[in-house]
Amino acid sequence: MKILKVIYYNSYLFYKRILKEDDPHFTTVLALSFLFSVYTFSVFDIFLSLIFRQRTSLIFNICQWIIITLIMYILFLYKNKGEYIVKKEKPILYNQQVSRIVTIIFFIGGIILIFFERWFIHKISGL
Repeated sequence: MKILKVIYYNSYLFYKRILKEDDPHFTTVLALSFLFSVYTFSVFDIFLSLIFRQRTSLIFNICQWIIITLIMYILFLYKNKGEYIVKKEKPILYNQQVSRIVTIIFFIGGIILIFFERWFIHKISGL
């Protein structure tokens, strides 16, 4: 859970300071929901293609994205956990540089999965 707080905090700072969003909490929740959905899509898709030689359906992926978005919304916005993290907790891993690097790696990993998951599945299972 600590890593999720660190990624939330650094994403919030990015949207607030660099992009100057009007509602950085909401934008952070949407971005994290999308990226966690990408990770879960990929894990399910790779698992299904390796074990059962099938791919996940679009409906399954959309339902999964909606569920993850609702969980993130409830966790960070509805219960005000996002504001607590930003104002009181300010989580870091070892130091601020390590926290930023972990957040950047998380986002880059999600982007790489978007583009290379299909190629990876094709190479491993031939689907």
